[in-house]
Amino acid sequence: MAEEVDRPTAENWLSSAVRKTPDRSVLVFIHGFNNHFEDAVFRFAQIVHDSGAHSTRYW
Repeated sequence: MAEEVDRPTAENWLSSAVRKTPDRSVLVFIHGFNNHFEDAVFRFAQIVHDSGAHSTRYW
């Protein structure tokens, strides 16, 4: 379920989340055009698992 947030709320969340990661990194997944949400979630989970990323993740 999508939730709309204002910019200050998003910036606070991102700042807080990044500080909690080991390397203070962010992983952004852009799923492309004309993809089903379920397929994008599966692909993103696969990328995170295969890469061993410990970044902040948000989809």
